[in-house]
Amino acid sequence: MSVLSCRFKTGQINGDLLIYHVLLTLKPYYAKPYEIVVDLTHAGPSNRFKTDFLSKWFVVFPGFAYENVAAVFIYNCNSWVREYTKYHERLLTGLKGSKRLVFIDSPGKLAEHIEHDQQKLPAATLALEEDLKVFHNALKLAHKDTKVSIKVGSTAVQVTSAERTRVLGQTVFLNDIYYASEIEEICLVDENQFTLTIANQGTPLTFMHQECEAIVRSIIHIRTRWELSQPDSIPQHTKIRPKDVPGTLLNIALLNLGSSDPSLRSAAYNLLCALTCTFNLKIEGQLLETSGLCIPANNTLFIVSISKTLAANEPHLTLEFLEECISGFSKSSIELKHLCLEYMTPWLSNLVRFCKHNDDAKRQRVTAILDKLITMTINEKQMYPSIQAKIWGSLGQITDLLDVVLDSFIKTSATGGLGSIKAEVMADTAVALASGNVKLVSSKVIGRMCKIIDKTCLSPTPTLEQHLMWDDIAILARYMLMLSFNNSLDVAAHLPYLFHVVTLLVATGPLSLRASTHGLVINIIHSLCTCSQLHFSEETKQVLRLSLTEFSLPKFYLLFGISKVKSAAVIAFRSSYRDRSFSPGSYERETFALTSLETVTEALLEIMEACMRDIPTCKWLDQWTELAQKFAFQYNPSLQPRALVVFGCISKRVSHGQIKQIIRILSKGLESCLKGPDNYNSQVLIEATVIALTKLQPLLNKDSPMHKALFWVAMAVLQLDEVNLYSAGTALLEQNLHTLDSLRVFNDKSPEEVFMEIRRPLEWHCKQMDHFVGLNFNSNFNFALVGHLLKGTRKSFDHLISDTKAPKRQDMESGITTPPKMRRVAENDYEMETQRISPQQHPHLRKVSVSESNVLLDEEVLTDPKIQALLLTVLATLVKYTTDEFDQRILYEYLAEASVVFPKVFPVVHNLLDSKINTLLSLCQDPNLLNPIHGIVQSVVYHEESPPQYQTSYLQSFGFNGLWRFAGPFSKQTQIPDYAELIVKFLDALIDTYLPGIDEEASEESLLTPTSPYPPAVQSQLSITANLNLSNSMTSLATSQHSPGIDKENVELSPTAGHANSGRMRHGSASQVQKQRSAGSFKRHSIKKIV
Repeated sequence: MSVLSCRFKTGQINGDLLIYHVLLTLKPYYAKPYEIVVDLTHAGPSNRFKTDFLSKWFVVFPGFAYENVAAVFIYNCNSWVREYTKYHERLLTGLKGSKRLVFIDSPGKLAEHIEHDQQKLPAATLALEEDLKVFHNALKLAHKDTKVSIKVGSTAVQVTSAERTRVLGQTVFLNDIYYASEIEEICLVDENQFTLTIANQGTPLTFMHQECEAIVRSIIHIRTRWELSQPDSIPQHTKIRPKDVPGTLLNIALLNLGSSDPSLRSAAYNLLCALTCTFNLKIEGQLLETSGLCIPANNTLFIVSISKTLAANEPHLTLEFLEECISGFSKSSIELKHLCLEYMTPWLSNLVRFCKHNDDAKRQRVTAILDKLITMTINEKQMYPSIQAKIWGSLGQITDLLDVVLDSFIKTSATGGLGSIKAEVMADTAVALASGNVKLVSSKVIGRMCKIIDKTCLSPTPTLEQHLMWDDIAILARYMLMLSFNNSLDVAAHLPYLFHVVTLLVATGPLSLRASTHGLVINIIHSLCTCSQLHFSEETKQVLRLSLTEFSLPKFYLLFGISKVKSAAVIAFRSSYRDRSFSPGSYERETFALTSLETVTEALLEIMEACMRDIPTCKWLDQWTELAQKFAFQYNPSLQPRALVVFGCISKRVSHGQIKQIIRILSKGLESCLKGPDNYNSQVLIEATVIALTKLQPLLNKDSPMHKALFWVAMAVLQLDEVNLYSAGTALLEQNLHTLDSLRVFNDKSPEEVFMEIRRPLEWHCKQMDHFVGLNFNSNFNFALVGHLLKGTRKSFDHLISDTKAPKRQDMESGITTPPKMRRVAENDYEMETQRISPQQHPHLRKVSVSESNVLLDEEVLTDPKIQALLLTVLATLVKYTTDEFDQRILYEYLAEASVVFPKVFPVVHNLLDSKINTLLSLCQDPNLLNPIHGIVQSVVYHEESPPQYQTSYLQSFGFNGLWRFAGPFSKQTQIPDYAELIVKFLDALIDTYLPGIDEEASEESLLTPTSPYPPAVQSQLSITANLNLSNSMTSLATSQHSPGIDKENVELSPTAGHANSGRMRHGSASQVQKQRSAGSFKRHSIKKIV
């Protein structure tokens, strides 16, 4: 007896009647041995027995009926059956390990027990073993990865486990079967991985295999075959209304005039004559009904001319005629289909009449006709090129119809989903639509994209992919990619809008869409190179050609979020069946760094500025700036941070009102952080505002008090102790110092005097912030600043500021260790040279590593115990957190010297050094490192009983109890929520003090940004240690005298682009990418960022 489990449907079949039916069926066999075959092929939740019903099967049969069962053969056990038996383990305990229970995994093995004609397996089950493509050694990814074989047949996909699994006490192979009708999506993730989405299963199945593309093609093939095998909806012949008669008969007449049968052509001609006469169609005497007329087979031109005349004279027939043409199109031969397209085309322009009609029914009929034309385009693969050229090429020339057509396109694409056949065909068809009117179609598509992105501000979401309008945005992005080739986006008219869209979408969405955005940029640059409307100089063309090369480098693949692909173009055009991987949560989202957006924006800006030099009165940059500003000052968590960065990168002028708005946004971001430390979007917004301020500060009026005030904003950001914000904060600090130096602010006053003076009105708030982090600017400005900068020094202690180039190790060992942008400072009537001289050069040294002339550790110069304690704490902090042996050796030499020179103060750093010194003494074998450590130990022991001594708490007495702690690693438990409230109050006070009454709305003047190239900038003379009382001596930790052979460029700042009016410059090292490049090179210099 065979039992087919898949035929039982829970809720559809009465369980008691089923038991009764089985009892009657088995009754003749009760008294003698019998065998049962249970076919579990494709068994699932819909075939389950409920618990109370399952228990009945063990009590309703007489005892001898159970005893006479010789064997039960279970065929095609699957994963669901295994889970089902586990759930009902208590009821099925009696079956566990039973020898009468035999699991079978192939018809051949079943034939070993039962004759083939007695198996009674259904044909559908046996068909699963026919025409199989088997892919061994696949891996099914789940919470526990499983080795499987994937078998693709003619109707289903089988996933068979390669290892046995225990079911009812026996080890069996599981075989999961998924019919083509159940497959909703097959998505190729990369070359070795794909996902399979099955109906009624929440989580997609993920597989890995070396031949993923072959597997995906096979599965798509059987799914497509199944779709084609399904009958269309029940054919219903539309009732012909009286007003439909002329249009219907006209199509019959014109279509049959192209028939290969001469008599049919004659009959069709006479029908056309009768039609024009009966309905008084204005044909202007071209037709005359007669018998015996010989009409040649090649009469296409005559048919088309008749159709053109009637389309012009009888436009009221348009809707009925086109509906009939489309209806009969699929049933015609290839030759007649071509003819039908020819005589349909003249009528398409008449659709505009009905779009403007007051009758809603007529407008809906136009939409219905367009939908039918779209369906025809998708289904008629053989006629695809002709339909594109004749139908959509003609419709693209009809201005007033374009909005309706695009609505239909987007609706159709959305129903299919990103990457579906429908969506890709519609994007492809958009190219044909644009062929007739590039300017109009491109402006419509780009305009729609900008409007939809703009609407996301009305109901903002944390990420763009989570927005309800994301589907439309993703689909339009694909349209733009298709149109971007061969300048079908009209780059001359739309470049600002295209760059605006790119900066908002870069590295957004699934892999295919990220690759599409990259491809869009490549095609835009290519269009600029080949566009006949624009005429560029050879220098500009060279920049564009080099840009094409650069954007194809791995560096830019990484910036666009496609670092793992070999070819962006291949990924951009990889389509899969119903690829819904763009929906939120269904793909792995890569974190996008705002610094990457900086790089992309700077590269795009360079392209735009290069082109604008050859176009007089060009307003591209004005338009782009206006678009970026609009989004920058509008609440939208998914786009506002990006817009702020872009606005900062491309602006050429800035007003106090805009700076005030950005600081307000920074304050709002900090307020959001008060809700909790895990508010990722708030941190991104904070980082974006800091980057924007960094970029915009050099554009402020030279008399603006905000130049000096932004120093304290940078300090506040650094004090947040957040690793993601530290780099942005140091960039703002560096830009601030260089800008002030270019304005000659430090010529008459030291930085300490300048910054403490501007801080005076904000002292109440600043003191609270100082107290929170344990660094007191009032007590010692220089060491408080150093304390903030030390946090970024991890690998070696000569990296005090982000974005600066450290000296090479070879240079350090040769004594040339002066970092770029540092200079010696003359003070106290002599020059305090910071150098490190070896003992071989000065054998008379009484100290471990420092010459007599060095003032870093001179007790006669550093007489203040506070200064001594701070200096030692800095040295100890550096040595505590450095892992570089070379750095450690230098630092321990200085500390050994300090233990001799400052014995009373040295106990302040005991706690910082104890554990590290103990570790080195027990593990280190380097004599060069052990010598200074032994010196420290000996000095400490020698002075142990020499009172008075300063203890660790001494730092707290003058507000520096946090120096070693704050300068250490970033805290794992972020303190942003605790500290944010203090900064918010500080920012409010800063605005009230230095930006009172400033209108925050963007003034008209602020949008009129200059577009002329920057003039050469003023060389900066700033060293961040200029005029600092002690920090000049601190540089001796890693610096020596400037060698005459050092290139001037390594000491002074290279000029970058400056403000057109004031001649001020944006400091190049504060940005990821330099705008000005050396002649003949398009590559950006690598800039090192610290964490």
